[in-house]
Amino acid sequence: MRLSVVLRNLLYLSAGLNSGAGVLFAQSTREAATREYVDFYSASRPIYQAAPVSHVVPEFNTVTYSVDARKLETTVIPDSQTTGGSSTMSVTGYRVSPYLALSLKRFGLGFNLDAGQTEIEQTQKFSTGSIDQKSQAVYRGLGIYTFYKLIDTKIYDLTVIGGGRSVNVRHVISPYKNSLQTGSSQTPDEAYHYTVNVYEAGVSNDFHLLKSVIVNPWANYQKVDASNALAQTPVTDFNRDVMDQDVRIMWKSRRVIDYGIDLAVRLGRFELKLGGLMGLVFTSNGTSDTVTDKGSSIAISFDHKG
Repeated sequence: MRLSVVLRNLLYLSAGLNSGAGVLFAQSTREAATREYVDFYSASRPIYQAAPVSHVVPEFNTVTYSVDARKLETTVIPDSQTTGGSSTMSVTGYRVSPYLALSLKRFGLGFNLDAGQTEIEQTQKFSTGSIDQKSQAVYRGLGIYTFYKLIDTKIYDLTVIGGGRSVNVRHVISPYKNSLQTGSSQTPDEAYHYTVNVYEAGVSNDFHLLKSVIVNPWANYQKVDASNALAQTPVTDFNRDVMDQDVRIMWKSRRVIDYGIDLAVRLGRFELKLGGLMGLVFTSNGTSDTVTDKGSSIAISFDHKG
């Protein structure tokens, strides 16, 4: 058995008598869960995904109203477990992105509002009790995008997209709460305010198979600047570690180059994108040995001719 595993087991076995050792063990498993969460989302995504809300195909003299809604629900159980104990990290929340696009025949300009909340909760259970820790980020943002249709035919459209958004975040980090510990000696919650900037470029391919059915293979490049978050000055080393882990989970866990296949169904002026639902139903990429993803997404848009 490796020395690191032996040390973890010793920390676990002593947790019932030494709550400090239990906290140290919980901190190490939080880092392990963070790595596995990031590895899962940066390496494997369902091929069926809803395209980013900014992927709008321009139409002559048209205003497009879109909204993208996503539910986050992921559970991570690190494989570095000890006999008789368990550690679980859950990442839950939502994101809602309304989008307004103004387009001429080939060129368009889009404005994006971004609102959401992410909560990360870790529970470390021992035979004598449990240790819990939570982080929560509430954010609001504004983005601007441009797009241009390079190819415009009856059965195929090729559009390129570029732009970005700036997101204001309120991030609250709570200390570990030990069920074995009584009194009010624990440090209070700490709130941080920072800005995250996201820069994007993408391509959208629309194949019009039927009059009301569009198959949309897409690709998107994303660069996240979270330096403002990492430049915060947490009051404790623990908060500094948690801030780094939370930023990796919330902002840097998606692939730099993401891609997928979306399916759009047109009903009059409405267009419903079903890629997120298809990814949930038809693929097995939502789980691994340690990560379970039960999240979903859906997007809908409405075209108004000028």
